[in-house]
Amino acid sequence: MDISTILATDLKSPLGLDDMTRDVRQQFLDDLSSVILEGALLRYLEKSEEEDQSVFSSWVQAHASDDNLLPKLLKTYPQFEKTLTDEIWAFKNDAIRVTSKG
Repeated sequence: MDISTILATDLKSPLGLDDMTRDVRQQFLDDLSSVILEGALLRYLEKSEEEDQSVFSSWVQAHASDDNLLPKLLKTYPQFEKTLTDEIWAFKNDAIRVTSKG
């Protein structure tokens, strides 16, 4: 799952991605992906049992600098995918709703 690709595909017009240079667009999508991932991590922690929270948090901290954090995370915690998908969907809906009010 690549958050940037999902956002670029579904939100190309609402976010004005075509108006950005390639480098600016990629940086914007990377930053946005990080924010969405962070939100999903926090939401997952909120839903987890207390004893699982520290294990999950420790695992994420230990792998935070890995280039392939998301694939490892989804392999280690497959149930996280639903939380992440929900977070992406919520962001996309909010972005479309906000940008279409103009």
